[in-house]
Amino acid sequence: MAARDGRLACACPVHPISIDHVAVRADRVVAEVRVGDERYASTTPALLNAALRRFPHLLSHACVNGKGSTFVAVADNTSIVHLLEHMTIEEQVRIGGTGPLYVGKSVWTDRRRLRARVEVSYADDLVALYALKTAQEWLNAALSHGRF
Repeated sequence: MAARDGRLACACPVHPISIDHVAVRADRVVAEVRVGDERYASTTPALLNAALRRFPHLLSHACVNGKGSTFVAVADNTSIVHLLEHMTIEEQVRIGGTGPLYVGKSVWTDRRRLRARVEVSYADDLVALYALKTAQEWLNAALSHGRF
C-alpha cells in the first residue's frame, strides 16, 4: 500500500517491545529498546503476576530504587524496560546456574518517544543475548494477548 507521498506504508505489526540495537561490551550487553505504545510503558499487578509464573524469583532481586532494596518494592508499577532488565537477569541465572552476581540498569532515553536503554552484565555473552530475547518474546506475547 502506498502512502500519500509515494513511499510504501509499512503494514508491520507494532510490537509492545522492540529491540532496535544491541551492543556487546566487555562487561555488559546494552540494548536500545522501543516500546510500541504508551499502554505498554509500565507494569501492572496483573502483568507482574503473570511474569512471576515464568520468572518466579523476580521479587527477590536486589534493586536500587527509591522505595526499597529489592525489586518487589517497585515491581507492580515500574517501567516495562525495568521489568525487561530483571527478566533478562533471571533468565541468565536459570540458564547458567549459580555464578556471578548479575547487575543491570534500565533508563528511559526519551520517555516521550518511548525509547529506553537496558544494560545487563553477563558471564557468557551468548547466554545474555538469548536471555534478553527470551524476556522480550515473553513480554511481547503477554502484552499482545493479555489484558495488562
